[in-house]
Amino acid sequence: MREDSPLSVIDVLDYVRVLRCRWRMCAWLVGLSTIGSIVISFLLPKVYQSEVVLLPLGGSRGNYSSSILSAVSDLPFVGGLTQNLGGGGQLPVLLRSWSMAERVIQRLDLIPLLYGKQWRAVQGTVGEVGVRDQVIEQVRSMIHVSEDVKSGKLVLTCEYENPQLAAKIAETFVELLQDFINENTFSLAKRNRRFIEKQLAMNRKEFLESGKALNTFYKDRRISSVESTVDVTIERADESEAVERNFDPIKLGTQLATIEQKKNAVQQFLSDAEVVRGIPQQVYLQYLTIQRELLGKMTALLTQQYELARIDEAKDELSFQVVDPARVPVRAIRPKRRVIVLSAFVSAFVASIGLAFIVEYFSRHRSRSGSAV
Repeated sequence: MREDSPLSVIDVLDYVRVLRCRWRMCAWLVGLSTIGSIVISFLLPKVYQSEVVLLPLGGSRGNYSSSILSAVSDLPFVGGLTQNLGGGGQLPVLLRSWSMAERVIQRLDLIPLLYGKQWRAVQGTVGEVGVRDQVIEQVRSMIHVSEDVKSGKLVLTCEYENPQLAAKIAETFVELLQDFINENTFSLAKRNRRFIEKQLAMNRKEFLESGKALNTFYKDRRISSVESTVDVTIERADESEAVERNFDPIKLGTQLATIEQKKNAVQQFLSDAEVVRGIPQQVYLQYLTIQRELLGKMTALLTQQYELARIDEAKDELSFQVVDPARVPVRAIRPKRRVIVLSAFVSAFVASIGLAFIVEYFSRHRSRSGSAV
């Protein structure tokens, strides 16, 4: 070899000579690394994955958002931003929530299963809360939710060492998600529908009461020129509200003294009622007729609004459909033994070559130092 300078110039043949001299070291290093990776891959526990495919339905975005998001996602610098907008929006948040994981743990009684001895040791003590939180975090780490913007589907996966339990956990998440939606979903459309429903019931009652009043007038009154006037009692809004407050059964109770107070309040209300005297019967009949017509129109309008509110509520309802239910996995997804062994082999091979050149460099350095002395 040439040593024209303190740093030797090495050509391709020098590389080959170095590897031929150090091949035993390289072989040992590669062999030990490969054998070690094989042993480790067999010692690692098998992890199985169960998958559930959900298709979000309804929602204010559900009708046209999929096509828009799929078009926008093809644009550069925008595709990644649309991942948070598709796939139902609220469903991934619910599936990843702490409360959902806690419900699954309670439904399947996972704490004794995952932390058997440790749970029995701390059960009934202060450490019970810490173990419970650890189990919840473990269950949340087992669940993964991915969203496909173009197709609009959600993929819920559960990874665990027991394939049957992994499928059961994924299935329970979907069941409790539906129960949670049925119990707690209260959208703006539902609030609007309930308000209109309440107003419609009140208006129907007033409409029927007006019919009773008109019927009573026809039965008790005869419109003539001899007796052509009637006296009409008009309630005062603020006083009627005060009487309603006095008639609150929760506040007044059922004591005898309370009943006497209610009686006095009614008498006071009747005595303070404003009476308009001398109203012509024809005018009062016209008043009752117009009032009934207005109530009828209001009832028709509220009925239309109620049906529209029901349609909006159905559109805005948070729901989903199970496309592919959870199945018990047959093959484990981890550990990937081929990948582990191949990666260890390549890494050891590259490292052994580098180590061979390093050893050769120090060997030449010591030989030069000895010859110089």
